[in-house]
Amino acid sequence: MKTNRILKLITLSAAIFGFAATSFAQYNNQSTATSNASATIIKPLGIELVDGSALRFGNIVTSATAAGTVVVAPGATTATYTGGAQAFTGAAAAGTRSAANFTVTGEPGYTYAITLPADETITISNGTQTMEVDTFKSTPGTTGTLSESGSQDLSVGATLHLVANQASGQYTGNFNVTVAYN
Repeated sequence: MKTNRILKLITLSAAIFGFAATSFAQYNNQSTATSNASATIIKPLGIELVDGSALRFGNIVTSATAAGTVVVAPGATTATYTGGAQAFTGAAAAGTRSAANFTVTGEPGYTYAITLPADETITISNGTQTMEVDTFKSTPGTTGTLSESGSQDLSVGATLHLVANQASGQYTGNFNVTVAYN
């Protein structure tokens, strides 16, 4: 009997221990961890024409027999004339010649891509006659980097094409410069 009692006690102890171990194991099968959530908001990229700044080819005299070009380089306040185009040097001023100047703003230190009008041309008009403008170039070239203050100057020049005996008048038109974060 004593052996039977000991056997019952061992069996009961094993059952209690097994139940406790099973309960303890089930409780420890769950675990929790914590993570941070974060986001960084980047300043939108912007581009704005500097007040009073536009691409200007100035006052031009054309040849009656030869076509010509006028080139204003990025950052320039002068122009280069070829063929049948030359700067007007009469009593009136030669007119303003300048590249278009923009300010690009955004997240400091970030780079951005610059897209100018494609190699095809844009047309400027005096209402009835047109001239072609192409070969747009910029400084910086195809990529810019924003300063520590989050801005950069961008200058754009191009080439104006005149036909022989180009009709007189003031010619105007628009072109787009696009910037996008890299």
